[in-house]
Amino acid sequence: MDITLNKNSTTDAVIKVTLSEPDYQSRISEKLKEYSKTANIKGFRPGKVPSSLIKKMYGKAIKAEEISKLLSEKLQEYLKESDLKFIGDPLPSDQQGEIDWDNQLDFEFLFDIGLSSEFEVPADIEVENYDVEISEKELEEIYEDLKARYGENQEVENVKEGDVISASLKGTNIEEERKVVLFTEKLEKKSKKLFEGKVIEDTVVADIEKLFTEKDDLKQFLNVEDEELEKYSGEYEIKISKISRNTPAEPNQEFFDKVFGKDKVTTEEEFKSEYRRILNENLKKEAEHKLAADIEKKMIESVNIEIPVDFYKRWVLRSNEISEEEYDKHSEFYIKDLKWSLIKGKIQDEQSIEIKFEEVLDATKKMFLQQFGLSEGLTPEIEQSLNGFATDYLQRDNGKNYYQVYSNLRNEKIIGLLKEKVKLIDKKITRKEFEEIIRN
Repeated sequence: MDITLNKNSTTDAVIKVTLSEPDYQSRISEKLKEYSKTANIKGFRPGKVPSSLIKKMYGKAIKAEEISKLLSEKLQEYLKESDLKFIGDPLPSDQQGEIDWDNQLDFEFLFDIGLSSEFEVPADIEVENYDVEISEKELEEIYEDLKARYGENQEVENVKEGDVISASLKGTNIEEERKVVLFTEKLEKKSKKLFEGKVIEDTVVADIEKLFTEKDDLKQFLNVEDEELEKYSGEYEIKISKISRNTPAEPNQEFFDKVFGKDKVTTEEEFKSEYRRILNENLKKEAEHKLAADIEKKMIESVNIEIPVDFYKRWVLRSNEISEEEYDKHSEFYIKDLKWSLIKGKIQDEQSIEIKFEEVLDATKKMFLQQFGLSEGLTPEIEQSLNGFATDYLQRDNGKNYYQVYSNLRNEKIIGLLKEKVKLIDKKITRKEFEEIIRN
């Protein structure tokens, strides 16, 4: 057997595997013996079928199967032992000639393979590291919003700003009256005056395009998508059928208990302090996720990696259950994901990053603790059960769960190293500013 690699370019190559009869004959002979022992053929007792008959009936299929297995094993060994950075798995080459499984003794197999160019992981990139602060004004707005959320809705007789109106809509492109819900707080300033003081059964005539300040609010009101919105223009009749008003919850113990649980806090000051703590914890986690995403983005943009675009597409289409149309639609994502994978692989090799089974098991146990709402300091019985749950989970789906937890841990370690490597620009911002950054 001989395996050679011929480069067509810096990123594309062909692997040639040549086989002669001695390379595979022993495997075929062994498999024929196994078939002879187990074959159930009419006219012969089990285990007494002549090898010549087995060979005649199954020889071609066995030959093809055993050579395919041998090829797969040797190719994987070759890829593993090589110093080259391969992308994907070998794919049968278009240059492959016809194979005569009946008569051919010596074989030549050709496989296309992708290669990654050499690259360096930069240390001079800058990434903003957000320190998100909750202002007193933001905390007060959240507090008022919570009181409204835990308040009571009551039906009222006339409209005030902030009320929710149930109505029927008539106008162009509406053949029958359409039931709609209108949030008065989202109305354009002049539109609010049209509804102010109106009562049930009143009809308001309004220019539909000027009803709201935001286009998304009009889409939600009409329950249509962008392409349908242009159909609606001019004046429409809005007949009021119900007016609902929210009465905010009183800042008492009942309200505190609904939000945090019985007697967790007992005063407004304690409530706001605890809510600020929870918000800060959540924002810190979100800021860490944002930092990790920004480091990944900057790395992909900064590292110059040549990749076999056409080969990679072939490999993705062959390895995943997606159409070519779907791949083309999201090709930018697939290419970025490949580049990030190559960068992580290089960092892992250079820094000798290891993820042990115990780490994967501990991470899985922590995941279950969070799901069950449990904390550390468990009884030996619960700890044993938790170990069982975690081990069983990691063994499911042919190891996919294990790989997912392993990948998350690997990513965390790599991002941790990159945080020390890149230049972090600390920046204090408000919660609203951070939310705007996330949206964009």
